[in-house]
Amino acid sequence: MGVSKIMLFTIAILLYLFGCLHGVNSEIIWEYFIANDLWGLQSLWQAWKNNTPNTDTNLAFWTSNNQPQYPCYNAAANWRGVTCLRYDIPNGNGNQDTRVIGLELSDASIVGMLPSGIGNLTFLVTLSLTGNPNLTGPLPNELASLPLNILDLHNNGFSGSIPTNLAQASNLLQLDLSGNQFTGEFPTQFLNTETLQEFSIGSNQLQGTIQSNAFENLTQLLTLDISDNNFIGPLPNLSSLSILNSLNLSYNKFTELPQLPEFLNSSQFPTKLVILDISSLNIGGPFPTWTSSRLMFLEELYLDNININGTLDITNIQTMMTSIDNSRPQGLQVLSLRNNNITNVIYNKSLLTEGRTIFYLQGNPYCQGSLSGDDGKTFFCAQFCIISSNKSDWKVIVISTTISGFLFGLIILALGITLHRSKEHVRKLMKNLEELDIKAKRFDYNELRVATKNFAEDRKLGAGAYGVVYKIQRVNICHKL
Repeated sequence: MGVSKIMLFTIAILLYLFGCLHGVNSEIIWEYFIANDLWGLQSLWQAWKNNTPNTDTNLAFWTSNNQPQYPCYNAAANWRGVTCLRYDIPNGNGNQDTRVIGLELSDASIVGMLPSGIGNLTFLVTLSLTGNPNLTGPLPNELASLPLNILDLHNNGFSGSIPTNLAQASNLLQLDLSGNQFTGEFPTQFLNTETLQEFSIGSNQLQGTIQSNAFENLTQLLTLDISDNNFIGPLPNLSSLSILNSLNLSYNKFTELPQLPEFLNSSQFPTKLVILDISSLNIGGPFPTWTSSRLMFLEELYLDNININGTLDITNIQTMMTSIDNSRPQGLQVLSLRNNNITNVIYNKSLLTEGRTIFYLQGNPYCQGSLSGDDGKTFFCAQFCIISSNKSDWKVIVISTTISGFLFGLIILALGITLHRSKEHVRKLMKNLEELDIKAKRFDYNELRVATKNFAEDRKLGAGAYGVVYKIQRVNICHKL
């Protein structure tokens, strides 16, 4: 080894000992990379490289063959998912310091565990690893030492208990651990994390009771999701969550629940909810009169499989929506009542052409039998409608989705048919169209937001060069000329 090479090697070692490495950008300004950051990223690479497929794309520029010397060194070849903060060093003559502040890898097919070396990224404020079902194992305790604002680990394969020291990450605004395999009881360690705006632990294997005052200090919460676990006992008091927008309690085993009218009007609920999902809870009873001020802000209400019985009277919903149009332009967008015991529906026919609400009644006795010839049933049970009229000119607009087990994509076709036929011919056409799997129109943004449950991750089918593909629920919009 020549003298010059030995000198360069020695300088590099000294820089490591002093805690930083440097690179040179296109403007020949020294940029310092803290050694801990490099070691932290390298520990991730070592944990994932052997089993993660297609690392050239899934972990682009992390690979030794084509990576730049350091992360964030070249905008055209930055390590995938790595975000850095570059700032001038005080009295550094134009030299710059660079720290890793964000790591976001969604649907990257990562295989392996999250190593303890993540704790070396001491400036990390955003850690978002989502949609990697083979990213497994327990969470490292070192996460608690990071200055995280966002910890989003949903839809992976993490298991074990949620670390008790994770609440020491006192700057957390968003915590999403949903869609994993965490076990144990409700994570009480977060009860005093007053900064939290999102707390999502749905779709895990958590169990046990939740203490009544569990959420009394989480007054900044906007989103709370504890769905699809095995929580039992009475519901905790949620009245302190005065600004909560979205609440999902569904698919748990809570007990001592009142019937639906009392449940929705309970004083222990937040007053300004926009989205509420209590599907598959042991509630029952008739559908309530839609007059409570606690319901006026709702845009999406999911009441599937809760044993609602009898006649569904929608006329008071229409009246309520009309009375609050000035204060709440959106109104109720979605009312899902699938798999209940509803036998009849009372509604004004104007709902089918002028209503803003999308109804889902599939799985109720009301929807049994043929739908052909019944405007209401096709509207509520199939999200498809042709409105009876004496006019000879018709315009049929249908929004639907075909999801096939043999397909990985979603085809949305625009179908606008103007017909000059009689009522009898239109009825025949409706029956024929019901038998087809291509019934669609062009969606506007608001319709897409509703159909994808606000672009929820669990509705995502995949992503490609043209963007993200979502699985959507059926929605119905009917227009009459």
